[in-house]
This record gives sequence, C-alpha cells and structure tokens, in this order.
Amino acid sequence: MASAGETRIISPMPLTIHPLPLSGNRFTRAYLQRDPRALAVLGVDPYQPEEFDRRAEAIEREFPRERRERMATFLEPVGSKAQDALRRWVEEGGAMVTTGQQPGLFGGPLYTVYKTVAALALAAQLEARWQRPVVPVFWIASEDHDWDEVATVHLLTPEGRPLPVVAPPADAVPRPLAERPFGASLETAVATVTHLIVEQPFGNSLLESLADAYRPGRTPAESFRRWWAWLWRETPLCLVDAAHPALKAASRAVLRAEAERGAEHARRLRAHAYTLRAAGFRLQVGLPPHASNLMYHGPDGRERLYRRDGEWVAARSGTRLSLTELLRLIEEAPGVLSPNVLLRPIVERACLPTVAYVAGPAELAYYAQLPPLYDAFDLVLPVPVPRLSAVLVYPDTARELIQLGLRVEEALAPEPMARRCWAERNAPRSVQERLGALRRSLVAGYDDLADAARTIDPNLGAAIARLRNRALWTTTEAERSILRHWAQRQQDALRRLTRVRAVLRPLDQPQERVLSPLPFLALDGPDLLIRLRSAATWPPLA
Repeated sequence: MASAGETRIISPMPLTIHPLPLSGNRFTRAYLQRDPRALAVLGVDPYQPEEFDRRAEAIEREFPRERRERMATFLEPVGSKAQDALRRWVEEGGAMVTTGQQPGLFGGPLYTVYKTVAALALAAQLEARWQRPVVPVFWIASEDHDWDEVATVHLLTPEGRPLPVVAPPADAVPRPLAERPFGASLETAVATVTHLIVEQPFGNSLLESLADAYRPGRTPAESFRRWWAWLWRETPLCLVDAAHPALKAASRAVLRAEAERGAEHARRLRAHAYTLRAAGFRLQVGLPPHASNLMYHGPDGRERLYRRDGEWVAARSGTRLSLTELLRLIEEAPGVLSPNVLLRPIVERACLPTVAYVAGPAELAYYAQLPPLYDAFDLVLPVPVPRLSAVLVYPDTARELIQLGLRVEEALAPEPMARRCWAERNAPRSVQERLGALRRSLVAGYDDLADAARTIDPNLGAAIARLRNRALWTTTEAERSILRHWAQRQQDALRRLTRVRAVLRPLDQPQERVLSPLPFLALDGPDLLIRLRSAATWPPLA
C-alpha cells in the first residue's frame, strides 16, 4: 500500500497463493459438497445462480428510495470507489453482499482478509450478472465483548517462529468492543510489529497507517474501522459498525419482536434443531432453556437475557427487567441492547438488502439453524457463500518445499504423515528398489504357492492369501523402521521441514486462523489483495 509520494516497489518474487478447500464441521462439509440433506435443511443451493437471482428480486422491493437513503446514513464508504457504489445504490437500487467479523487487533488473522476479498469478488460477479449496483459491505461486530478473541495476533519472527502480539484492555469490565478502549500497552504491540516488518518493501506505509489507527484510548472497533478503511481504500467496500446509532435505531423492530415473541422464536429454533439432528448434524450454537437472543449492556458488561417468572434477567448481574421496561429501553436507548449470534444476521438482513453472506466454516454451520428465525421475521434468507480459504507461501518456503520434495498439501498434513512422505521421497533409492523387489517377489511367490495349494484343496487359496498379506505387512513395518532410522540422521532436512510447517501450519493450526496478514502485505503490498480477490471468485458465477 504505497502512500502518496512513496516509490512503489514490486517484490521480485511474489508470494504464492495456494487455495484450499474450506474445512469445517459435518454440516459445513456437507453443504459445500451439495449433500441433499444439508441443502434441504438450509433451503439454499449456493451452486445455483438462480438462487441469487430470486433473492435479488424479492429483496429489492423491500428497499424503496427513501429507505435506501436512511440506510446509507450508517454505511461508511472506504474511498471514492465505495462512495460512487453507495451513491449508485441509493439512486438506482440493487443489492448488497455482506460479510463481517469482530474487530481483531491489526485486522485480525488472515481469514478476515479472505472474507473481505470474497465479498468484493462476489459483489463484482453479481453486479456484472445483473447490471445493477451490488455493494460489498463489511459488518464490524463491535457489540461483541470477547476481548481475548480479538486482542492477540501472531507474526512470524525471522527464525520462522509464530510470535504472539497482545494488546490488553484498559479495564476488566466485559463491555462491547465499541466501548472498551485499549490500554497503554498497545504502544508495545505496535513497536513489536514495527520491528518485524519495517524492513519489508511495503512496511513503512503499513506502519504509518497502523500508528494512525491504533492508539491507546481508542476502542478495537474504532481502530479496526480506521485501518480497514485505509487498507481497502481503492475498492468499493463499505463498512458498517454494529453499534452505530442510526443502525441501532433501524434495528428497533427486530429487538422489539424478540422481546415480545422470544418464546415463540425459541420454540421454532428448538423444533428446527430436531430436524438438523435427524439429518445427522449437530448444533453450532447451543439453545439453553429460557435463553433469549438479546444481550443487555449494563454496569457489569454485556450479558445474555433469560426469561424467568415473566421477567427478563441478566445472566451475571441478575438485573431484572419487566417487559414494559425492556420495551422502553428498546425505544429510548436501543444501544443498551444487542442481538446474540443467532439474532445478529436477522438484524443485518432487516436493515440491509443482503442477497448473499460470505461466511467462514462456523458461520455456515450456524446459518443451518437460522431458517425458522428468518421465517418468523418474514425475511428472505441470504445465500451463504464460503469465504476464500488459502495458504500463503513465501518464496523461501517454496524453495525449501522443492528441496524437500514435498507439495504444499503434503507439508500441511499432520506432522507424522508429512515426515513419512518426505522420507519416502528422499530415502536412498537402493532401499526403495529392494523393498519394491521384495514385495513383488512375495506377491509372485505366494500366488504361485496358492495355485499349487488349490490342487490339493480349493479352500487353501484364501488362507495362502492371508499369509501373503501378513508378509507384505511385515515389509511395511520394515520400511517404516528403515525410514525412521534414516530420517533421524537427516537433522538438517528435518529442521527445514519444521521451519516450513511453522509458516504453512503455525502452532499446528491453519495458517489463516493464526497468522496476521501484516507480514504478507508488507512484502507484496496491494498486488497481494488484487491476486487474492481473483482467487476468491465464486465458481458457479464465473
């Protein structure tokens, strides 16, 4: 991201983007494989372009010009392209593709970037298909209160070790991320990032933008919003802060309906849960007895409300509210309440013409629970589309993979499997040749023996075959023993394999869930975002 007046340096050897299948629980895998059970549960097939068409036609009627103007008051364009996209949507109508995430420190892990590029790509594809404005929107989940989930990122040290960078809060009250500021130690986190990326081609411009956005006393939501707007300033992306006063006012109807009909919503969700389980899937989001889908923001922080004895009770503090008091809060101070994970998509869809939502694996799974809530609110469920999943490979890492004789998928396998694959590729040829010869001779010898034995008793053939398989198994055990002893003498190669896996699968977890995008952006700059956006196109619409 070259700033004004800065020379734009092109990395001589760019990062390699290696797309991967999106992993997840059983429902997510079934949905992406078009398992009829999963498609029936959700009522959507994302591989059918007509699904998007039908939703666009239904949704656009809900947003006349006057309502579009009101909605635009809480949408923040990140730059001139986004301003033009939003203006066209207000004037002409159209649809939106949304995605979102908690405001992670310095942008959070890589998958937040992958969600964003997938939303940009899908919006562009749908706009080309319909010749109508389709605005990509990133929903900043600023009402969440789990600080631990957003306040740590990992960057790779020069030695290839994932280094955690942490920014503690200024206080201990679990308030929403829109209300809870960073403490003074944020400066230490910025200094750590500076040390690790300052010498990279695009490091200086990244660090200038981070220092401008992330300052002690600001909240994670405000800091993230500022930096995300800078990072995507050359795109048509719009941002929306979940705690924006205009959005909170627009969400009153949803909050009021949950207050008045929450018990009915709970019954619908539980009934649908039986359908999910009968289809062989588990719930991603639990449904505790008497729990509502509303969160209360009080002196003790953000708490879930439960229905008890005709009143609403906050989970930790025990604060009690009558229905009259709850409805008064919704009318007079909607910012004191927020939706939980199941109601949040309903608020979004009620306030925005969302035709598709770009989701991670956990979100795809909880969307499977949502059809009864969309029905209860008489809303059309957006098409859930998977985000990009990928691993980024440094040029040095690519060279080491070639030296090790491994493909990316093989290096990503569990460590014992990766080591064995490497050993099989690199062990002395003489051992492999003799093992192969031994196996061939065993098969031929036992087959000859089985033929001779059948002349005595036809049933002996099966017994001889079992003996043959047992003998082949012993050769496999011998191979493992030989390879294990040989590998122990290849310490330099094993260190290289460990170093490669630290980049591709840090902390033995998917790279996209652990590593920050900052080092990769510092190396490749805006070209990386452009290439990721190309990799994120949704094939059924290509």
